[in-house]
Formats: sequence, C-alpha cells, structure tokens
Amino acid sequence: MESYARTARQTRTRWLALGACVLAAVVVVGVMQFVKLPNPSNVAVYPAGDSGMDALLTGTVEITTACVTVHNGAETWTPVFPRGSTTMAGDTLVFRGGEFVSGDPIELGGGEAVTRGDATIPSGCPHGQLWMVAPG
Repeated sequence: MESYARTARQTRTRWLALGACVLAAVVVVGVMQFVKLPNPSNVAVYPAGDSGMDALLTGTVEITTACVTVHNGAETWTPVFPRGSTTMAGDTLVFRGGEFVSGDPIELGGGEAVTRGDATIPSGCPHGQLWMVAPG
C-alpha cells in the first residue's frame, strides 16, 4: 500500500511539473504576441494591417549598416517590412523564422509602392523603389 501511495505522489508531481511547463509556455507565447520588438535602425518598416499585396520579389539581400536592400537583376529595392517583424543579429537579418546574410537569396511577398507617410525609411536607404512586404 505504501508503494502505491508513493507511485501516486510521484505521478501527481510529474503531472504538476508538466502542467507548470505548459502554463509557462502559454504565458511566454501570449506575451510575445503583445511585445513590440525594437526595429533595427537599418531596416525600413511600416505599421502593418491585416492585408497586403500578393506579388513576389525575388533577389539577393544586401545588408549594410545603412540599409537592407534586395537586388533583383539591375534593380535595387528597399523592402519595407511590417513593424516588429524583423530583428538583426549582428550582420544577420531575422525575418519570419529565416536568417539572411548579404548575398543570400530572398523571396518577399508584397508589392511595389510609393513612399507612405507612416513608413520609417532609414536615411541610408534608396527611396526610389520601395517594396511593401506583406504582413503575416
């Protein structure tokens, strides 16, 4: 009988520990939904809505301290990302779970746009061809 009680206590303790881990994970994910990551200073950003354009820009990413750009043949685009969707880890652009360094191929859904009043374009970025990266 004593062995059964000990096994029951151990099982209950394991379930409580598992429940605590699940609860902690849910809290972390919930907080991340509301925490706004600081925007890297070399990345153009805009406040994202629920919808976006659905064209595709493919090219090679170039990351400098002044700006993140995408080269597509003879054209250079300044991608304007949804605010809070990018981070920089040294010379690496982190976007939607992907990590990109200069020279890497990149595909960005969205569309060509003229300057938006609510967008933040770093002064070191070309303003000629802007690519509004679709949210989500």
